[in-house]
Amino acid sequence: MNAAYSNLKRYGADPSAYVEELGSLEGELHQEAWHHLGALKLAMRSDLGIDD
Repeated sequence: MNAAYSNLKRYGADPSAYVEELGSLEGELHQEAWHHLGALKLAMRSDLGIDD
């Protein structure tokens, strides 16, 4: 997540210089971070006593 945020911050500072990177960012984020977000959601729901 930290690496994804760092890249997003760098790309956002000069979007015209990172056109290709921004174009592929969605796929990269989905592949690298999505499963972590799902695990975080499940942990938070469990902490709150919410069953899926």
